[in-house]
Amino acid sequence: MHKKTRAMDLTKTSFGKIDLENVKGVLLDLDNTLYKHEPCHQAGLKSCWNHFRKSLNINYPADKLNEFYQKGRVAVQKRLFPQGICRSRLLYFQAMLEEMSVPKAFAKAINLETVYIDSFLKSMEIDTNSLMFLKRCKKLNIPVCIISNLTTQFQIKKIMTLNIQDLVSFLVTSEEAGIEKPDKTIFELSLYKLSLPHEEVVMIGDSISHDIEGAKSIGIKHYLVDIT
Repeated sequence: MHKKTRAMDLTKTSFGKIDLENVKGVLLDLDNTLYKHEPCHQAGLKSCWNHFRKSLNINYPADKLNEFYQKGRVAVQKRLFPQGICRSRLLYFQAMLEEMSVPKAFAKAINLETVYIDSFLKSMEIDTNSLMFLKRCKKLNIPVCIISNLTTQFQIKKIMTLNIQDLVSFLVTSEEAGIEKPDKTIFELSLYKLSLPHEEVVMIGDSISHDIEGAKSIGIKHYLVDIT
């Protein structure tokens, strides 16, 4: 019986099949749930590396810059996980530049972060089915709380860029909660903002380990979606 239940938990569904009957609130992941993250991320990095080459006159190939970036990202996450700030793009860039022995890495890191975010946001496009779902929640007067493992400012900018701010009631990030999904603390903060008990909400996301397992840990009904 346990194996059968778990198999059902791993079954992906579509936004149109999510049952909202008797649901009083929705917890909703953002990245790869409302839009496709990877194309935006790659566009952001590409713009960063172009800016890096021009501003420093250092002609590193993209794969070498990606290597330095990944090394910086891993170092930051290893040091700061599971705090939400472990997702800071600014800290990733700073660690990367310090690894490359670039002078005044902090000043150049903030420029790279700006370039990354601007290019990322320009590449964003909301998933049509997820937008229809948000509008359905609005019509049914069901408040939506976005719950995300990223920094607050960047997630707010994404919400505004997708133009869904009128369809979302609350935002909870791991930066705000001080801990990442699937830790129950971030889910409890979301329930607190909604002023609802766990049995009256549903969680929707693309990650089994973060969204589904986190929701299961405190008894929240959950749906696994895939927009890729």
